Amino acid sequence: PVDGVTGFMDTDYLAKVEATFTALEKLDLVYLQVTAPERPSMQGLIDDKILAVEDFDREVIGPVLERIKGQNDVRLLLVVSQVCSANSMKFTRDPVPFVVYPTRKGPDDIERFDEEIMKSGAEHFSSGSDLLASWLKGNL
Repeated sequence: PVDGVTGFMDTDYLAKVEATFTALEKLDLVYLQVTAPERPSMQGLIDDKILAVEDFDREVIGPVLERIKGQNDVRLLLVVSQVCSANSMKFTRDPVPFVVYPTRKGPDDIERFDEEIMKSGAEHFSSGSDLLASWLKGNL
């Protein structure tokens, strides 16, 4: 795991997932933020960033999707808050990718969740608030 390599990823993903579902028992909306992949990016540690993204996918996204499978009253918006390049070691103002589950419009032709999807995809927003408003209104 990344924790043993650099010390950047001292994150208890399981606790974050459990806290999310505990909160969903009482609340209509839960915001889960994970910044682990940003930390190695800011230091130019590309291999550690890749490991952090893989850990996030395996330990957060996978378990969340498994738990909501078949639940019709749950919606998910997964969005990168900002692009953080491990090459330049800084944040950029580039458009960010997002995933919506379930989607009203059906799936895009997107097969990978990476920076390249910004060149394709059916939905583009000029701001995060526009994306959030569209998602909250059920337009995505």
